[in-house]
Amino acid sequence: MELGPDVYDELIDLLAPLMGTEDERRAWLIYALSGCPALEQINYSGPTRTFIIIMVSRLVNFGRFRGDPALWCLLKTIREHVGEDRQRRIDGLQAILNPPALPEAQVVLDDEQEFAYVQHRIAALKKIVLHKRIEITNLEVDLVIKDYDIQELLDREKDSLQRFEQELAALQQKEHELREKLGIE
Repeated sequence: MELGPDVYDELIDLLAPLMGTEDERRAWLIYALSGCPALEQINYSGPTRTFIIIMVSRLVNFGRFRGDPALWCLLKTIREHVGEDRQRRIDGLQAILNPPALPEAQVVLDDEQEFAYVQHRIAALKKIVLHKRIEITNLEVDLVIKDYDIQELLDREKDSLQRFEQELAALQQKEHELREKLGIE
């Protein structure tokens, strides 16, 4: 998706008051996109306008996170914490940043293809679970040592970890069933 200068200007106007410092930038992005690999690609320093332009570009290029475009995930979160005027402006960007999805085609996989997909998804989920556990440990350290008020964020991360672990367990069960069905040890 390519954004024109008018969309960038609107995003700068909406986000600049919330992202004046590196700490504010990092806090909003972690709050909205915790666990998103795109956060590792973002440099939080520099002038606010420059930061927002580069951050928006990185999130657009990253694509989807938790089912929505990463940039839209950020704006949805921010929308909950701003006044009605800014909420309407964010709503006005939805058609551009999160257009309705086309109906998905049904794909039928044979058992071997499904097995390969399940193994790939398990490997990916193991990485996500590990990353989430590290993030939770870091947040717990920050909570104790630095006395930050991040309990809500920590609780959200723990809930997210639990969902990923449940999905991982279900896929591991599916993998076991497919191994038996295909006669793979």
